[in-house]
Amino acid sequence: MATGLINDPSLIRSYRSEINDAVENLRNQMRRTEDAISTVSQGWKDAQFQQFQENFGKDKELILPLCKVLETYRDDILYRLEENMNQYLCQSMIRLN
Repeated sequence: MATGLINDPSLIRSYRSEINDAVENLRNQMRRTEDAISTVSQGWKDAQFQQFQENFGKDKELILPLCKVLETYRDDILYRLEENMNQYLCQSMIRLN
């Protein structure tokens, strides 16, 4: 068997789960930050806060699309890879019997 080859579908499943957790954490952190900004904005209205708010908006414009890309990678590419591995392993087991 080739070295460095992933031949265990559970590793792919675990990686998919890690991606899911990362995306969920990013989204939760974005919501918490938005809530904090909303709370702070009621008392802090100087230029420094405006700059922070603008920078956060720019970061958000990058992070949310990244979440979508990661979800697509998880749901399309990795899911199909995991399924193909499962099918291959099942066929190999059938041939051995």
